[in-house]
Amino acid sequence: MTAARRCYLHVGLPKTGTSYLQDIFAQSRAALADQGVSMLLGSTADTFHLALSVLDELSPEMDPPRAFRALDRFREALAGLSSPTALLSQELLGAAQPHQAARLLDALGGYQPHVVVTARDLARYIPSAWQQQVKQRGLTSYEQYLGDFTDPAKGAHYPAYDLIGVLERWRECVAPDRIHVVTLPPSGAPSAVLLERFCAVLDVDPSAMDQETERRNDSLGMVQAELLRRVNVALGDRLPHPRAGYREQGKSFLGQTILAAQPGEPARLPRRLEQWCVDASQDLADRLAGGGYHIVGDLGDLAPDPDAFTDDDRGVGDDAVARVATTALAEILVGRDVERRERQALRREVRALRKQAADPT
Repeated sequence: MTAARRCYLHVGLPKTGTSYLQDIFAQSRAALADQGVSMLLGSTADTFHLALSVLDELSPEMDPPRAFRALDRFREALAGLSSPTALLSQELLGAAQPHQAARLLDALGGYQPHVVVTARDLARYIPSAWQQQVKQRGLTSYEQYLGDFTDPAKGAHYPAYDLIGVLERWRECVAPDRIHVVTLPPSGAPSAVLLERFCAVLDVDPSAMDQETERRNDSLGMVQAELLRRVNVALGDRLPHPRAGYREQGKSFLGQTILAAQPGEPARLPRRLEQWCVDASQDLADRLAGGGYHIVGDLGDLAPDPDAFTDDDRGVGDDAVARVATTALAEILVGRDVERRERQALRREVRALRKQAADPT
């Protein structure tokens, strides 16, 4: 009997090594193909547009016409494959409701769906998830975010970040034994451990992958993230959406270029939430173990490290934010001057070329 062709859908969670894995797989397409795995789609923009299409979030005002054919292109790409295995990695897909997930699964044709979810311990995950929300023009303070995340009645505000919610929605469409939960190794472990675990799901040899990635450390310190959040609040209705100018100016320029370059202590969970985190992590591990899922890695990796918590629960003061903002403004001024000098040099070069073209002798 011929083995079923499989399509692995890596649907999240955000901030669980997804960018690291996507970078390696994208630059290892040939190595994957040699082992019978085709990486979908052609670019990160294509997979992003596919996720927006599945989630019903495409907008004619913000997205190019090409984006509205993303699901059709996905279906066509799969239909044109001869490989026994396909892989799609897009962490926003974790937010899909069952009827939206079914729409994506309908496009698989003859491929058997498998869902892969990468999971990280809550003590590291929650601060990182808050920062990611801020980078997407979020307005929620860290304190409010912690309250929302630790309140079961409010957790639904963050569907892409809710591991059990993601799994329960996708299992309405895919049998749990075809849902693979890959745990991130503890802090300090080699990053290759995550790759090895993910490759075990695909049944491919990770040593064949090009693992030399330019690791992008675009994480912000706690004070820097709070400054960006306050800027988001001050914007009001300007740059109203990540896809309406904010991604380039807020996230990329101010966040990643200016603020990520500053030294700063990362956000951590306050010590008062340690017992909650221990209990929630154990409950999470128990539900995963009893859910019929294929677990890759060690559920013990989801237990919080006591060193991940802070005894300083004072929050971020205005003085600290002002110092970070002043440093950022100084850097912006220097950058503007560099740009001015570059423009002047280009103008001189253009004038010289025009003069040469007018009088070649």
